[in-house]
Formats: sequence, structure tokens, C-alpha cells
Amino acid sequence: MRKKNDFRRWFIGLLLALCASSSLADERTPVFVQFFDWFHTKQWHEEQFVDKPDWAQIGITGQDRSSELFYYKQFAYMKALGVDAVAWEYHLQRGAAPTYPGEAAIRALRRSGLKIAPFYDWEISAKVRNQSTGKLMPTLSNPDSIRPDDATVDLIDGDLQQFFDRVPHDLLAHDKKGRLVVFVFGYGFNDSNPNPKAWDGFADRLETKVSHSSGAPTVFYWTARNSVFEEHLFLHHRESFVPFQFVLDTPQSQFGHDSVTWNFGFDNLGVQKRDGLERVIRLDRRYVEEMGWLSKAASPALVFIYGWNEPFEGSMLLPTAQWGDTKARLARDFIRRMKFGNDAPLPKTLLIVDDLDAYWTTRKGDWHLTILRDMLLYAMRRFAPQADVRTPAEITASLLDQYPYIIDASSQKSPRVSQWLLQRMNTHQIMVFDPLAASTGDPLAAHFAKLGPSPAVNREVKITGAPGSVFVRDDVNVARACSTCRTWLTAEIPQSSSSPIPIVVQKGRDVWVNAYTSDERVLSPAFAAFYGHPMGISIMYGEGMASQRLEIDGATKKVTRNHLNRLSVDGKWEIPQSIDWNRPPPAVDKNDYKFVFGLD
Repeated sequence: MRKKNDFRRWFIGLLLALCASSSLADERTPVFVQFFDWFHTKQWHEEQFVDKPDWAQIGITGQDRSSELFYYKQFAYMKALGVDAVAWEYHLQRGAAPTYPGEAAIRALRRSGLKIAPFYDWEISAKVRNQSTGKLMPTLSNPDSIRPDDATVDLIDGDLQQFFDRVPHDLLAHDKKGRLVVFVFGYGFNDSNPNPKAWDGFADRLETKVSHSSGAPTVFYWTARNSVFEEHLFLHHRESFVPFQFVLDTPQSQFGHDSVTWNFGFDNLGVQKRDGLERVIRLDRRYVEEMGWLSKAASPALVFIYGWNEPFEGSMLLPTAQWGDTKARLARDFIRRMKFGNDAPLPKTLLIVDDLDAYWTTRKGDWHLTILRDMLLYAMRRFAPQADVRTPAEITASLLDQYPYIIDASSQKSPRVSQWLLQRMNTHQIMVFDPLAASTGDPLAAHFAKLGPSPAVNREVKITGAPGSVFVRDDVNVARACSTCRTWLTAEIPQSSSSPIPIVVQKGRDVWVNAYTSDERVLSPAFAAFYGHPMGISIMYGEGMASQRLEIDGATKKVTRNHLNRLSVDGKWEIPQSIDWNRPPPAVDKNDYKFVFGLD
């Protein structure tokens, strides 16, 4: 009987997903907000919060923390903002059941009209499994815990099964593509065995088991960690594994554009007071303004908001004593603009890349693939955040014709794809990275220039058209741009030519990049030519440990101003004048005020 009911549940879920996906053109991007169900427990002491919730603003006293009314008032408030679904913080607990929603929360959810998705916290769950005693620390202390093996698959599926067993199927949330959503907060990928077949086995087993447990085809929105294991999932299992950014100063790799994160301020003073750790303040208005713009420009499958009630990191849409309903009103305005406004999306774009698996198989150690990976991790998220990513083996002529803009960033060209691109130079807008053309004979570069040999450079060279110098390898061609071409950037390599070598060349609407690099001083003029306007400055997306934020040491109280300004296509939605965003955070020197809010 159990198997029959499971099959019936799965089949009904599949039909619902198919129905949802059949009308995608009419659907707006759904908004998910993270919700922590911790106010009814003894673990959190609200009187110690840095910025206390203002329960009266949402119509409750806050006394009965497990009643249906307590949940319903919060959910109804979210719904009035335009939120579509709750991303429910879900993890194991020591000495108690996992944090799945109780019956009162389920009833309130149904009354409110919101849907729900698990925000599966692998990091906390792993700590509960691995630490029999002691205090759970707010650090990522589970390195290498996510492995491509049956044990990891079974743990994830077993945990999620408990959630899906307790939530009615009709309340489960889907993204704009009709896929049932599971968020995963997990960074501890083990990359010690970069075996693509092992990754495929992990993905296939997890897709199958969790889709069976949930009752419908499931997509994992997984925190991006810059892991080769994870990147294989994003590239080769893209309909089931999607990169998403938890907070805005962490990276988000550009393997697709299904997810955009909104974070209305971050100040972990509560963490510093509780644990003595470094305080990070990220209230620069540009973070908020850029993330709003991106939600329409990239046309994602969902928007994730961190969060509704995170008191230790200051990420609360829930009205508070310090902020009032400022963040909630701003979220409401941005949601309305995203769903009903007339802001134009970026042009639909296809990004062609090498299969990164080749780095571990047929192209071991090839530096071109190292550069490409760096481009996908950082630069392409800033210059082409709207792009769909495909490998040459996936390209067909009919696929190319679905995209008015095409970027071929592959280093190992497919002759068939190159011919198709040449045929579309007059009908599409095309950017080509093709510095190897002189040695491979690929015809794309010859469309823009007469080619000479590739000099052995491998050092920094001076450039014109951009400040400073760039590192040039041995695959830049000596070339003479065509008579009708415009050269945007050149490099001076005296031992190879008496005249500067063109690095970025435009012919009509198409662009050729005569270098393989992730350096923004090359990419910025290339994309300025491609889009027809200069690039601006963005502060989103941390690069390694670099980000735009104020840091205060937990022990010494030393203050550090971290800057991260990167060239980018990003625009912004200015915070409305009616929103008082620049509220000085507590215990911050007044001399740091302008830096904190991006006013200097």
C-alpha cells in the first residue's frame, strides 16, 4: 500500500508540474523569503536581540509563539508585501525533532495563500550529526562533508523525506519553470576525487530519490561555493541543480540565471555579542539597488530574500524597533516593480563554454579551462548575468536562433558551431573569444582581422584604451583589423610587431576578443561594444574574501573598510525617497557613517 500511495503522489505531482510549466509565459517570478521558526523555543532569548521585533505592527502580541494566529499574522503580512512562498529553515536538532513546520503553521500557511519550500540547512544538520555535545557555532565547520556517494544521498533524502511527509503536496512551492523547489545551504563539497562519473551518479541518485520523496520533479537551489564538484552539477544537471547566493557578498557563479537574491541589509552585531566573532556591516545602498535591478534584468526563475526574521545578522523584513517597517515597505515596492513594472530585461543571451570536465580528462591542466572557470565564477556574473550556458556539444542551429545575443567563450572551437555563427553574423549579435585561431584555423577570427602568428609572451604588457597592463599569454594573435572594423583595445608587444596588436575588435554589431582572459580591463570594453554602452561599477558578489563592507574585530574592535568596486553591466533601482534607508547602526563611529551607506 505504501508503494502504491507513493507512486500516486509522485504521478499527481508530475501532472501538476507539467500543468505549471505549460503556462510559463504568463507567470511572474515568484518571491521566496526565508523563515526561521525559532521564537517558540528556549534556545533563542529575544530580550537579548540587538534589534527587537515589533510584533504590534503585524497585529499580534508575540506571547503565544506556537499558535495558528501567530503564524498566520506573519504569513498574511508577507503575502501583502507580494511574497509568494516561505523558505522554511529546516535542519536536524539535538534532542528534538527536525524543524519541520507543525500543524498550526500548516493551517496558517493555507489560510494565508502562501506556499512553502524547505530551506535545507546541511551545515547545521551535519554539526548535529558530528558533534555529540557542545555548543553549535555559527561557522562552516563541516568541510568535505558532501561527497558523491550513496551515504550522502541517503542522508539528504532521509532528512527531506521527513519534511515532505508533514507538508501537504498542494502547499509545496514551485519556481517559474514549474519545478518543485528545495533550497540547500551546504558549502562542504569534497573535491578530492574530481571524477565526472561519480558526480553524475550522485546527481542521478539524488534527483531520483528526492523527486520521489517530494512527489514531483525537484530542483535544488544550492549555495554556490566555487567547487569543481558543484560546478559539474550546475553545468551538466542544470535543470535540477542551480547556483544561488545566500548573502550578497558571497560569489554566485554564472552557470545560469534562475536565481537572484535580495538581502535588505546585513549587520551581524548579534553574532559578535553572542560569540565574539568579527562584526560585518553591509548596508551600502548599492547592494539593495543593484539586486532589485537584477531581478528584472536577468529574468530569474525565482527571487530569494534573506530573510524574514534573522535577528543575529540583521536580515529582517519583520518590523523591528530600530528599522520599523522600512525594509518591508522597500521589499513591497521592489516586488511590485519586478512583477508589474516596465523595466526592460537584458537581451536574451546564450553563453557557449568548454566542457569543464575536460580539465580532469582529455585536457588535464589546460590553463584555458582554468581561465574559463574563473570567468564563470566571477566575471560573467557581472557582464552577462542573463546568459544561458551551454557546451559546444549541446549547440544546434535551432538553439542559436532562440537567442538574439550569443557569446562564444569556448577555447576549443567546434567547426560546426563556428560555421553556424558565421552564418548568423548579420542576423544576431555575436561576441567571440578566439585567440587560438592562428593555430587551429578556426574561421571566426578571420571575419574580423588578418591573422599572423601567436607570439610567446606570457607576461604583463601595456594596453591602450584601458588603464594599466594585462597579462598576455601565448595565444594572442598578431593581427590587422579589417578596414571596416573598430578597435577598442590594443596591446603593445614590441618583439612581435611594430604596431599595437588589436585585443578587442568590433565589426558591425559583432565583437572579437583576441585574448583569453578574465581581466575586467579587457572584458569591460568588449562588453561595452557588445551592449552599445559603457560598463558601470558594481559592488555585488564577493571575490574570494574581498567584498564591500565594514569589519569590526571582535576582540580588538579594530575597524577595517573593505572596498570592492568592479566593472559590470549592472544597473540599479534607486531606493525611493520615501524610504529612510540611512539609519546609523548601533556602536559604529560616526566617521564610518558615509562608508557604511556608500555615500562617500
